[in-house]
Amino acid sequence: MKVRSGLDRKPLPLLVIASWLIYILFYLCRVNYSIAFPLAIEELGLDYCIMGVIAGSFFLVYSLGQVVNGYIVTRKGPWFILFTGTISSGLVNILYGYISDVRWFMILWILNGYFQSTAWTSLIRILTVALERNRLGGYMGFFNTSWALGSFITWIVTGYTVSLLGWRHGFIVNGLVLLTLGPILILILKHWTGYSIEAFYKKESLGNNIVLRNLARYWKPILFLAITYFLSTGILYAAIVYLPSYLYTLSGSTTISSTISSICPFSGALGMILYGYILDRYCGREKIKPILLSIPLATITLYALPVLAGYGMVYAGVMLVAIGLLVYGMNAQLITTIPATLINRKIIPLSIGIIDAAGSLGSFISNTTTGYLIDIHGFTPVFIYWSLWIILMALPLLILLHISVDYVEKS
Repeated sequence: MKVRSGLDRKPLPLLVIASWLIYILFYLCRVNYSIAFPLAIEELGLDYCIMGVIAGSFFLVYSLGQVVNGYIVTRKGPWFILFTGTISSGLVNILYGYISDVRWFMILWILNGYFQSTAWTSLIRILTVALERNRLGGYMGFFNTSWALGSFITWIVTGYTVSLLGWRHGFIVNGLVLLTLGPILILILKHWTGYSIEAFYKKESLGNNIVLRNLARYWKPILFLAITYFLSTGILYAAIVYLPSYLYTLSGSTTISSTISSICPFSGALGMILYGYILDRYCGREKIKPILLSIPLATITLYALPVLAGYGMVYAGVMLVAIGLLVYGMNAQLITTIPATLINRKIIPLSIGIIDAAGSLGSFISNTTTGYLIDIHGFTPVFIYWSLWIILMALPLLILLHISVDYVEKS
């Protein structure tokens, strides 16, 4: 029997849970913006276009950071990058609570975009070394709930904090939590997995020529997954940024809007687990089929949300459950299970960095254009706009389904 040195000391579920908690903490200092900043807009006399530009700039820098950090993690390892990003993002959020100049809002949130980009590729590298490939869907389905439940927890906690203490504390308190707990959990995870990660890097010895050769070999799945993720993540993060504001215009209450909004990521966490186990029933490129079949349902639910929300918050909540299940569930597998299935493990961090960067670029475009549409036409046309993005996902998935080869299995 093959022994997994270093990993045998701790059960695999504990490693996933530790990684899961770390990423939840990162989300405290990312999606708090959606809850706290609309109140800053009212206090400082700004508009939704500015909110969209700042959020879009965050995602643009985040996309660049994913590629840079994906390369660094592929070559050098995850620990220094992950630790530095944790400390820096916490400090940026604390500073954000003490400024009033829109230029500093932009600068600090751009910096936060880079620091936030250190987490995903680092944790994916740790988990893809630690986890068995044939159970990857289930494990990743659970791990992906970190960013859905991260949004849920952040919106609830930030909404409550902002209601009691004001919008500035929605950044200060969250930054303090990440700054305090994040490094502790990273050190625990490093203690549990450090030997195995070091052994992996020593064994692989990935030079630039090996990385480039593998990228050239797997360019097709990387390209078409990047296009799909560009569209999927663009809509997901536009919804994360603007749904609380939309519901705030209907309810007039930060507490109500943040609570109702949180239904979407909470159901998204369930969707991630569900999709993870569904995809484990398929092999290779066949894992694309459940996602492809979900696109029409996701389109319909997005289009119907503003129609049903006009009849009351209960109807809005029901639609948010459906949206969360579908959009979060699909999106999570596009950046974890499917790349890990179609792309060689040696270049997973860099490949996922490229794919995630495309998603962040989509978020930049969708957030800036959505803010402009809201200022000009209001919220209702936005849902039609988002539905069109979802429909476009079908084309690259169909291409990937027909041209892809199960590279990893033949390697």
